[in-house]
Amino acid sequence: MSSVTLLPSTNTSANTAGVPAAPPVQLAPGDVIDALVLSLIKDTTFRLQLPGGTLDVQTGKPLVPGTRVELAVKGTVAEPEIVLTPLPDAKSLRSGAAPSAAPIAARIEAQARPAQASQFPAADAVGQIAATIVRDAATRQGGMAQLYADLAASVAQPKVTVPPQVLAAARQLFALRLDTTSPVPVDSEDIKAALVRSGLAHAGLTNVSPPSGPARAAVPLDARAVLLSLREALKNWETAERGPPQANATPATATPPAVASKPAGPALPYPNGPTVPQAAAGPSLPTNATARELALHLLDKTDSAIAREMLLKIASLPDRADPNARPADANPTRMTFDIPMATPHGTAVAQIRIERDGAQREGDRVEPIWRANFSVDIEPIGAVHVRIALMGGKATVTLNAERTESAESLAAGLPLLEAGLRNADLEPGALTCQAGQPPAASAEHGLYVDHAT
Repeated sequence: MSSVTLLPSTNTSANTAGVPAAPPVQLAPGDVIDALVLSLIKDTTFRLQLPGGTLDVQTGKPLVPGTRVELAVKGTVAEPEIVLTPLPDAKSLRSGAAPSAAPIAARIEAQARPAQASQFPAADAVGQIAATIVRDAATRQGGMAQLYADLAASVAQPKVTVPPQVLAAARQLFALRLDTTSPVPVDSEDIKAALVRSGLAHAGLTNVSPPSGPARAAVPLDARAVLLSLREALKNWETAERGPPQANATPATATPPAVASKPAGPALPYPNGPTVPQAAAGPSLPTNATARELALHLLDKTDSAIAREMLLKIASLPDRADPNARPADANPTRMTFDIPMATPHGTAVAQIRIERDGAQREGDRVEPIWRANFSVDIEPIGAVHVRIALMGGKATVTLNAERTESAESLAAGLPLLEAGLRNADLEPGALTCQAGQPPAASAEHGLYVDHAT
């Protein structure tokens, strides 16, 4: 438990992206609020995510980004005193959160940041932390496409009024999407913005800065912060609909979800695994759902999306360092992230993996090899997987379309791809298109084991 000093919220991440600053959070003596430590701003200054917005505080004790805390307002209106208390695991379990997930994820992200070796756990310890998260998140993860479909259907529900707090969080989530219906084609700046929104840039896995320029759309909060804000809003909605417990009422017995009846989500991400697209989904809302049932359904989908986001961050961790590797190869970069896309058929999700896998000698020069894999599933072309290798100024591209007719159409367009590469001052290497799925590396032995069966 520690006392903190309130600071004027600068809302730095939003302002640098062109997003209007949120109104200040209103606090009153007696308030007790669950909050999330979003980020370290400087030294002992931290940014908290509250249900009503963000709050900057200064405290004498360190706070790990990703930790859930209880914020209590004491004192008087004239002289308020703010006290922060980290939430124990038991409370996290009662609120429906994954056990210790946020603090553990923050420790993993901290390990990925460039810093002095003594500040963070060794690589083996990080691997053990990741394994702890994987065991829980692998059974909970689900696709963002389903969450988007259910949110859109819920907003359009004529029988249920969705609270403003949930609507505001939903708008933020929809703002994360790339608009593929726009006459302006998606370009590299859009992909860069999507990488920033994924949160990998903020996690220290890359030094990518938010895109700039008047033609670029505003970049909202990253996906994790938006999903956590949505979950908090849905929890508040469910609590309000449940109402206070009745005197002498028999406690309701919680029925565990039927695992067999839960729709399978997208394939689990793992290092060097195949990129997995998500086609636009139809809504899966319960028929004639009450407001509380709707809130619980959306809360389950949101928790599934948060679990998947955790797995993507784990899949983006660098491999264990090779003590015999050259300095240029010692810390290979790998980033795997999902990109929601607005399409005429709903929200689809593309997946991209960008990696640098060492260096190769090209004449007298040693050039890094960059690879980019991405997959999309949009009608009418269906699922398409693209692999790009870039060494120096030479690019090799392989396309796999799961539908034969789509593969034939893409193969006919390879001369246009070659011309586009030359216009970008790149030398085209082998450009091929095949029907079917590309080969994929197997997951590490024992990474995903079903202990339920």
